[in-house]
Amino acid sequence: MLSHKLDDPLSNASTLYLLGEVARLQGDTMHAMKLYIEFLALNQVVGDKAMIGFALHNLGNIVQAHGKLEKAALLFGAAQSLREDSTNTTSWSLTNHAECDRDITALRNRLDKEAFWLAWAKGQAMSGDDAITYVLSLQGD
Repeated sequence: MLSHKLDDPLSNASTLYLLGEVARLQGDTMHAMKLYIEFLALNQVVGDKAMIGFALHNLGNIVQAHGKLEKAALLFGAAQSLREDSTNTTSWSLTNHAECDRDITALRNRLDKEAFWLAWAKGQAMSGDDAITYVLSLQGD
C-alpha cells in the first residue's frame, strides 16, 4: 500500500477499514475480520472513535452470522457508545447510522431480551481500548 510507504497512519487505517468492508460485502468474513482487527490495532494510534465504532459494529455482524449472538450484542453496544462519544471524527464511512440501527433491532429480535441487554450494557461500559482487547480475544473463536 502506498500509504504504508508514506507512513501515514490515518490513510493506512482507512485503507484497512475499506478493504475489510469489501471483504465483508463479498462474503469473505474471515478475511474481513482480519482486516478489521488490523484496522483496530492501527486506529488505537489514530484515535478515531467513530471509525472504531463502525469496525466493531461490522465485527458484530460477522460474529452474529456465526451464531454468537451475545458477543454481537456486546460489540454492538460498544460500537454504539463509541459512535455517540465521538463529537469530532476525521474519517468517513460507507456504513450509516440507520443501517446500524436496523442491525441492532434485528439482533434484539433474535436474542433473549435479558441476554441482549446484559451483553449490550457490558459493551456500552467498554472503552475503545477495552473493546479492541475483547475483539483480539475473539480471534481464536
